[in-house]
Order: sequence, then C-alpha cells, then structure tokens
Amino acid sequence: HNLQFNVNGVSFTMVKVNGGVVPSPPNQENDSVVLPDYYIGQTEVTQELWNAVMGYNHSTFPWGSQHPIETISWYEVLDFLYHLNQLTGEEFGIPSRAEWLYAATDGISSTNIFSGSNDILSIAWAKMNAASYTHEVKTKTPNSLDIYDMTGNVAEWCYENDQYYALGGSWDSSVDECKISAKHKPIKANTASSTIGLRLVMHPKQKQTSDDVQIHYLADSTCVFQIGDVYFDMKFVEGGTFMMGQPNEKTAAPVHEVTLSNYYIGETEVIEQLWCAIM
Repeated sequence: HNLQFNVNGVSFTMVKVNGGVVPSPPNQENDSVVLPDYYIGQTEVTQELWNAVMGYNHSTFPWGSQHPIETISWYEVLDFLYHLNQLTGEEFGIPSRAEWLYAATDGISSTNIFSGSNDILSIAWAKMNAASYTHEVKTKTPNSLDIYDMTGNVAEWCYENDQYYALGGSWDSSVDECKISAKHKPIKANTASSTIGLRLVMHPKQKQTSDDVQIHYLADSTCVFQIGDVYFDMKFVEGGTFMMGQPNEKTAAPVHEVTLSNYYIGETEVIEQLWCAIM
C-alpha cells in the first residue's frame, strides 16, 4: 500500500498508516485524537529531494545527497511544500503532532521507548554515536511500519494548535531527549537549526463538499464550523447604525450613516491549519 513518487529524477516513498485513536498523554488535558488513514515519508526529506524541488541546499552538513535536509525554518518548509505540490499535483504537508506520534509508536501498538526498539543504537543516530553530524537516511533499522529515523538523525517539524514542534531527537540529542515520551516545548517558526529537518505527510484526496462542513451553535450565539479536524469560531454581532467616514478629508469618504444587519465575524484571524485544510 506504499506510494512511490519521482520529482525531477529523485524518488521517494510514502508509507501507508492505517488510522486509529491517539490517546491523551498521561497527566495532560488533551483529548484523544481520531486519525483517518494517511501516508508518511519512509525517510526524512533528503538533501537530494530538497535540491530537486528548491534548487538550493544550505544545510550545515551538505556532505551527501542522502543526508537529511536541515537548517530550514518553518517558512522555508511551507515554500518547499508549495513547490513540491506544484510539481506533483499532490497535497503533501507536515505531520501534526498526533500523526507523528502515531507513526512513531507503530500505530500505538508499540511500547518501545524509541521508535522501533528499546535499543537506541540500533535505530538512531544520536549524541552517543553520531560524531556530531547527520548521517545518511535508512542506515539504521526501521520501526515495524518500515519508517526510518523517527528517532535521531534530525528532529522533525510538526504542529499542534497553531504551535510548532521538533520531535524525535537528533544527532545532538541525549537518550532522554530521543524518547518518544520526551516533553517538547514549542519553537518559533523562524528557527533554522542543524538539528531540525522534516518528514512529509499526505492524506488521500477527498473532494471538499458542503457535506464536509459541520456547524455547531453554542449558547452564547457563537457559531463553530468544523472542516475535517479543523475548528474555527464565528462570533455573532448584532446589527445597528453608526457614522462612518472622515470629515474634511479629500482621500476618504465623507461622514455618512451606515446601517448593518446582524452578522458573524471570525473570532481569530485565519490560521495556517484552516488555510491548508481548504487550499
């Protein structure tokens, strides 16, 4: 069920992950997350693939085409995804935190400390064996889903609730930092570190219809829309009459009376997660 892609002569594999439930982490208030089927990169994005799409490579360790790309910010990742999707006609993205954890734990079927094993040396390049640099992908043992380097080599960009994380540990991480259970603080979108790269995710294409949009009405007149697993609130504003314009300003409309009927307005600005769910 895996998928093969080729971009400008560079091949890569996306591994099928059967959906399921990601339980809430212990001692945290997060709800469990239900994931549909999806595909995730068999390897971290290599410098070869990045260069084939973007035409440049400014990795800190540009020592081989099969080394993972690194030293890339979230904004560069979005630019890469845009160009990759233009080239392939597909809809590649970055894993949510839940998607990443689900794949790292073999679909929640594993109790391993690391992704694929309790023996970190067999599955990861980390501080104790990496000699302070990245290594070629697929040189360690994969987990049971046949996914490589989810522990070590480079940490991987993920997102949750409009915050960004780098999961999995890297060539510079300690044993504790590489554990699947390790706690990670959000990082800034402009972070570009030699310890952080990325792994692709892809969802089976589904045509968006009005039936895919669910609407929930709350007691305070808030209207909650749901598109897939993305929620956003629209706040009710009661209509009325007010004066609009600027007196004695040639470049602005003159003062005039405006009457508005009732309407709804977004509680927040449109977030990246909602944009990606639609676009």
